[in-house]
Amino acid sequence: MLYYKFQDKTEKLIHQKEKQIAIKKFNLQEEYLKKINDTGIKLTHPNKSDLTLDDILVFQDLQDIEDDKKLRINSEILLDLGKYSKCIIFGEEVSGKTSLLMTLQKRFVEKDLIPIYFNAKNLNIQIRRN
Repeated sequence: MLYYKFQDKTEKLIHQKEKQIAIKKFNLQEEYLKKINDTGIKLTHPNKSDLTLDDILVFQDLQDIEDDKKLRINSEILLDLGKYSKCIIFGEEVSGKTSLLMTLQKRFVEKDLIPIYFNAKNLNIQIRRN
Protein backbone atom coordinates (compact mmCIF):
# COMPACT_ATOMS: atom_id res chain seq x y z
CA MET A 1 0.00 0.00 0.00
CA LEU A 2 1.10 3.54 -0.72
CA TYR A 3 0.18 6.47 1.45
CA TYR A 4 0.59 10.20 1.25
CA LYS A 5 0.64 12.65 4.10
CA PHE A 6 -0.72 16.18 3.81
CA GLN A 7 -1.45 18.54 6.69
CA ASP A 8 -1.05 15.77 9.28
CA LYS A 9 -3.65 13.57 7.56
CA THR A 10 -2.58 10.25 6.11
CA GLU A 11 -4.65 8.90 3.24
CA LYS A 12 -4.46 5.58 1.41
CA LEU A 13 -3.51 6.27 -2.19
CA ILE A 14 -3.18 2.90 -3.90
CA HIS A 15 -3.79 -0.61 -2.70
CA GLN A 16 -1.37 -2.42 -4.98
CA LYS A 17 -2.85 -5.88 -4.56
CA GLU A 18 -6.32 -4.84 -5.70
CA LYS A 19 -5.04 -2.06 -7.98
CA GLN A 20 -7.74 0.22 -6.70
CA ILE A 21 -7.18 3.92 -6.60
CA ALA A 22 -8.63 5.74 -3.62
CA ILE A 23 -7.95 9.40 -4.12
CA LYS A 24 -9.62 11.98 -1.96
CA LYS A 25 -10.81 15.09 -3.82
CA PHE A 26 -8.32 17.87 -3.26
CA ASN A 27 -9.74 21.30 -2.46
CA LEU A 28 -8.17 24.53 -1.37
CA GLN A 29 -9.39 25.62 2.05
CA GLU A 30 -11.78 28.56 2.16
CA GLU A 31 -9.44 30.60 4.37
CA TYR A 32 -6.58 30.10 1.90
CA LEU A 33 -8.79 30.99 -1.08
CA LYS A 34 -9.82 34.19 0.65
CA LYS A 35 -6.16 35.07 1.23
CA ILE A 36 -5.06 34.47 -2.36
CA ASN A 37 -8.11 36.23 -3.82
CA ASP A 38 -7.31 39.38 -1.84
CA THR A 39 -6.07 42.13 -4.15
CA GLY A 40 -4.19 43.87 -1.35
CA ILE A 41 -5.94 47.13 -2.13
CA LYS A 42 -9.51 48.37 -1.78
CA LEU A 43 -11.16 48.59 -5.17
CA THR A 44 -14.68 49.77 -5.87
CA HIS A 45 -17.11 48.88 -8.61
CA PRO A 46 -20.71 50.02 -9.02
CA ASN A 47 -22.02 46.45 -9.43
CA LYS A 48 -19.96 44.59 -6.81
CA SER A 49 -19.08 45.53 -3.25
CA ASP A 50 -15.79 43.60 -2.97
CA LEU A 51 -13.57 42.95 -5.96
CA THR A 52 -11.24 39.96 -5.85
CA LEU A 53 -8.19 38.96 -7.84
CA ASP A 54 -10.41 36.74 -10.00
CA ASP A 55 -12.44 39.82 -10.94
CA ILE A 56 -9.50 41.89 -12.15
CA LEU A 57 -6.76 39.48 -13.27
CA VAL A 58 -5.69 39.74 -16.88
CA PHE A 59 -3.40 36.93 -18.04
CA GLN A 60 -0.06 38.56 -18.80
CA ASP A 61 2.04 38.00 -21.88
CA LEU A 62 5.16 35.96 -21.22
CA GLN A 63 8.29 35.50 -23.26
CA ASP A 64 9.55 31.97 -23.85
CA ILE A 65 13.28 32.37 -23.22
CA GLU A 66 14.07 29.02 -24.84
CA ASP A 67 12.50 30.15 -28.10
CA ASP A 68 15.06 31.78 -30.41
CA LYS A 69 12.32 33.92 -31.95
CA LYS A 70 11.55 35.50 -28.52
CA LEU A 71 7.83 35.11 -29.18
CA ARG A 72 5.41 36.29 -26.55
CA ILE A 73 2.71 33.95 -25.35
CA ASN A 74 -0.36 34.59 -23.25
CA SER A 75 0.18 33.13 -19.77
CA GLU A 76 -3.23 31.44 -19.91
CA ILE A 77 -1.58 28.81 -22.14
CA LEU A 78 0.17 27.51 -19.01
CA LEU A 79 -3.13 25.83 -18.16
CA ASP A 80 -2.43 23.46 -21.07
CA LEU A 81 -0.04 21.00 -19.44
CA GLY A 82 0.56 19.29 -22.78
CA LYS A 83 2.27 22.43 -24.02
CA TYR A 84 4.07 23.53 -20.84
CA SER A 85 4.35 20.76 -18.27
CA LYS A 86 7.19 22.62 -16.52
CA CYS A 87 8.09 26.27 -16.43
CA ILE A 88 9.84 28.83 -14.32
CA ILE A 89 8.30 32.27 -14.08
CA PHE A 90 10.57 35.13 -13.15
CA GLY A 91 10.46 38.88 -13.55
CA GLU A 92 10.60 42.23 -11.84
CA GLU A 93 9.01 42.86 -8.44
CA VAL A 94 5.28 43.61 -8.50
CA SER A 95 4.98 42.37 -12.09
CA GLY A 96 2.18 39.92 -11.21
CA LYS A 97 4.13 36.65 -10.87
CA THR A 98 2.51 35.61 -7.58
CA SER A 99 -0.97 36.65 -8.71
CA LEU A 100 -0.55 34.62 -11.88
CA LEU A 101 0.67 31.55 -9.98
CA MET A 102 -2.14 31.73 -7.44
CA THR A 103 -4.68 31.96 -10.26
CA LEU A 104 -3.09 29.02 -12.06
CA GLN A 105 -3.14 27.09 -8.79
CA LYS A 106 -6.90 27.61 -8.43
CA ARG A 107 -7.55 26.63 -12.06
CA PHE A 108 -5.46 23.45 -11.77
CA VAL A 109 -7.40 22.42 -8.65
CA GLU A 110 -10.63 22.94 -10.63
CA LYS A 111 -9.20 20.44 -13.17
CA ASP A 112 -8.62 17.93 -10.31
CA LEU A 113 -4.87 18.45 -10.41
CA ILE A 114 -2.77 19.08 -7.32
CA PRO A 115 -0.41 21.98 -7.99
CA ILE A 116 2.47 22.71 -5.67
CA TYR A 117 3.40 26.33 -5.10
CA PHE A 118 6.52 27.34 -3.24
CA ASN A 119 8.45 30.54 -2.92
CA ALA A 120 12.04 30.11 -4.12
CA LYS A 121 13.18 32.52 -1.40
CA ASN A 122 12.33 29.79 1.11
CA LEU A 123 14.50 27.15 -0.54
CA ASN A 124 17.76 26.15 1.04
CA ILE A 125 19.68 24.45 -1.74
CA GLN A 126 23.23 23.22 -1.57
CA ILE A 127 24.94 22.51 -4.85
CA ARG A 128 27.72 19.96 -4.85
CA ARG A 129 30.30 20.02 -7.58
CA ASN A 130 32.27 16.90 -8.41
